[in-house]
Amino acid sequence: MGREMVTSMEMLTDYEPIMQKLQEVNEMLALISSSDNDLLPSDEFNDPREMFNRIRIIGLHLEEDELADLHTILSLIRQTVSFFNRNQVDSVGEDNYPYPTLRLLTDDIQTFPLLIQTIDKVVDKYGRIKDSASPELAQTRRDIRDKESQI
Repeated sequence: MGREMVTSMEMLTDYEPIMQKLQEVNEMLALISSSDNDLLPSDEFNDPREMFNRIRIIGLHLEEDELADLHTILSLIRQTVSFFNRNQVDSVGEDNYPYPTLRLLTDDIQTFPLLIQTIDKVVDKYGRIKDSASPELAQTRRDIRDKESQI
């Protein structure tokens, strides 16, 4: 995804957009060199576009590992947006937030907290579908365990 963004970049010639990008770079450099860097999520994740394109087809669904990947991606997005939208009010009551330009980049990002909660209900921390994901699945897995114990 990053390479595609770089190859699609165009040269800026207007003053305001150039200054905006420079401010973003300056804030990111400040963030990277600060103690806040440890608070910013930096986990890697798989490119979800192929997965999203495939599930657009009616009748197809996410596989177990894809559901876990989706959870990881959504959680990282949510953590990142939360990081940039936290307030740092000083003792006088003024917003002292050091990354206002980067904060603006997160304004229109949706975080889908209900989807994350739903995935949490059906996928365990190892990325496997929980028995409790549905009554039918619980019964099927119970039946399998019973049959295996009879062998």
